[in-house]
Amino acid sequence: MANPGELLLLAAHMAREIPGDRQIITDERLLAALTGKERLRQAEYREMLASPLTLSRLRLLASQSLSELQRSPALMNHESDGMMPTPELLCEELTLVTNDGNWALLIKLDQDSQRWHLTLQLLASREAMHVREDGEIFVHDAQQGTFLFGGLDGNGQLHAVWELPVKPLVYLVGKGKTWTVYHH
Repeated sequence: MANPGELLLLAAHMAREIPGDRQIITDERLLAALTGKERLRQAEYREMLASPLTLSRLRLLASQSLSELQRSPALMNHESDGMMPTPELLCEELTLVTNDGNWALLIKLDQDSQRWHLTLQLLASREAMHVREDGEIFVHDAQQGTFLFGGLDGNGQLHAVWELPVKPLVYLVGKGKTWTVYHH
């Protein structure tokens, strides 16, 4: 489970007030980034991380989008479940595959930047899985928390950098024994 102190630090960063802080990125741009339609430029990303107000708005928009999808289960076309590794398998690189073999999740520590990267790879064909070109992918932990979301690139992959202060595998194993990929 995540260290309560680490989660408290993240919450404290988002709750702090910085004189002159304002929403750096518009809601439309944040939603486009959340859905994978557009990527934030590096400068925008850095500005967003420095602005607790913008981070809080991003969290609210993500929560609203997820709530909307969860209220409309008919919007979700498919789900695939996978098992979390045992704690002794927690290492600097691990690939998890869903039980149906349709998705793989690579969790890897980049040695140069010392940042964790997550890559979700569609192993089946888009056609067989009914994954639309503009479809959204949500990856949930066992407690239905979204830890990866967006659209697939041309190679059938969804990439993200892990932003929480706790290692991704420690966080995910602490959330339970399964993970699920949803798409619509």
